[in-house]
Amino acid sequence: MPKPAILLVHGFAGSPYEYQPIIRYLRRCGVNTFHQFSYRQNLGTVPLSAIAASLQHYAGLLPKERNLVTIGLSQGGIIAAYWLEFLGGKKYCRTCITVCSPFHGSWLSYLLPLPGLVDLRPGSSLLSSLRQAMATSSVRYVGLWNPFDLFVFPGWSGKCAGQQFSRAVPALSHPLTFWMPLTIRIVCKELTSH
Repeated sequence: MPKPAILLVHGFAGSPYEYQPIIRYLRRCGVNTFHQFSYRQNLGTVPLSAIAASLQHYAGLLPKERNLVTIGLSQGGIIAAYWLEFLGGKKYCRTCITVCSPFHGSWLSYLLPLPGLVDLRPGSSLLSSLRQAMATSSVRYVGLWNPFDLFVFPGWSGKCAGQQFSRAVPALSHPLTFWMPLTIRIVCKELTSH
């Protein structure tokens, strides 16, 4: 069976640098095709639905992969899931792995009244409709979350009922979760069994 192609979506204030530990490990697992979606509006200045629309445009420019898996880091997992559930992403991708994505919101999103942060507040209409759609989705969602996360706070907010596989990955900080050997092993196992 051919190895899947990977579509990576970074988080708030993030960049493709976040993906590098996962990419290095996956290359050793035989995965060689990576598409790195990057967006400039990464500081909460636009609604997450607008970034998901940009992701839809980006996905339409990709080679037609038969076996595409999306990996969303932090806010990137919310953007990826929104794209899959509401903007037609299911025709490109059937599996989405999220790492520390605040499906139940984060209290830190109350710091500023920016549109992208309002979307990440607990009880927001975007998050509520997204969780409802994921609960009955045909997409396989795999969710990793950090109980000690101070960005996605509280850490359990990274769990979502729509995720067929959910696992806590304890780490000392939010970004360290992306680099943890357990995170990388779970991602690699998911992709090699895909």
